[in-house]
This record gives sequence, C-alpha cells and structure tokens, in this order.
Amino acid sequence: MLRKPITLLLSTTLISLASLVTIIKQFEPCNSYSATSFCGSINSGSIIFLQTNLFLFTLSLFTLILYLLKLINRNPQSNIIKGSFRQSFLLSILIQFAMTSSVFGILYYWNLTLVACILFTIEVIARK
Repeated sequence: MLRKPITLLLSTTLISLASLVTIIKQFEPCNSYSATSFCGSINSGSIIFLQTNLFLFTLSLFTLILYLLKLINRNPQSNIIKGSFRQSFLLSILIQFAMTSSVFGILYYWNLTLVACILFTIEVIARK
C-alpha cells in the first residue's frame, strides 16, 4: 500500500515533466518579446498547452514532495495523500496565477498576496 501512491505520483511527475520539456522545446509561447512585459504578442495555443502541463507538473511534484515529507515525519494519519493533494493543488493554483499574471504583465505583489490569503483561508477551512 505504501509503494503504490509513490509509484503513481513519481510516474505522473515524470510524464508531466517530459511533456513540459517537450512543449518548451518544440513550441514558442510568444510570437514577439517586448521590454515592458514578458510577451509582446502571445501564441494562445502554445500558452494553453504550456500552462496546463505546468499546472499538472507542479501539482504532481508538490503532491509527491508533501507526501514524502509526511511519511518521513511519520504522520499518524491513515490517509495522508488527500491532505498532500489538497495542499499541492492550492500551491499549484498560486504558482499558476503568478505565471499567468507575469505573462500578461499584471503581476503585482498585492494581487499575489490577495490570492495567497484566499488560498490560505481555503486551506484553514478545509482542515476543520
């Protein structure tokens, strides 16, 4: 029972990493670059594939890391994969928001702080 979640998480992480690297190498997310923002004009198809695979990679990677950290700390909970998945999902949403806001040139500290506070509130409510 212990090896099955680790094997599944590791394989999902490696597959999503391979697809992320392939998308970065094969597709160009920006048609042109500008000095004021990251992209001058955006290739929307590549951005959608990149953002989806980035989300899946961060979700599986953080789930794997949090699951292993909880196993190392010998957490007495019987089902720690649910908590690890929930926490990594919220962290992936935060990273996805930061990356998308950066691409569109609207990343400011108050936007990121507001989203982080909302996600922290969701985590606190979900723990109860």
